[in-house]
Amino acid sequence: MLHQMRHMIQDQRFCVLATAGDNRPHCSLMAYAASPDSSEIYLVTHLDTRKYANLQANPVVSLLIDTRSDHPGMDGLRALTITGRLAPPPDPGAEAHIRRRFLQRHPGMAAFARNPQVRWLCIRVTALQLLNGPSEAHHVDIEAPGR
Repeated sequence: MLHQMRHMIQDQRFCVLATAGDNRPHCSLMAYAASPDSSEIYLVTHLDTRKYANLQANPVVSLLIDTRSDHPGMDGLRALTITGRLAPPPDPGAEAHIRRRFLQRHPGMAAFARNPQVRWLCIRVTALQLLNGPSEAHHVDIEAPGR
């Protein structure tokens, strides 16, 4: 099942990022890229956003990736909830790698990515829950040695 979850992360391009601040949830539609093993999700955001402020106060997040654009009805619909934690800011070498990986998937965001007021985010995946249709669920906790 973990293989299917990782495959879904690699196949899709957009997610909903849920953050929390001041005891209030906030959701944002985001473009993303992932590490080859799907253990990290890469996002970019402007510094002057509620999501960025929330992440500074609370680094725990939830991401939702789904196949609704591929399956307009319930047949074949899948939703993957990712629980994760914001990693420390990447060093310049890691940031360059994240930027390259992200822009390979989203070349139309190159101008946004060059803005000095944006920050690259790395979310380390800690758990996955896949829903196949309305009633079949699979949960996997991710062991993160050394993290």
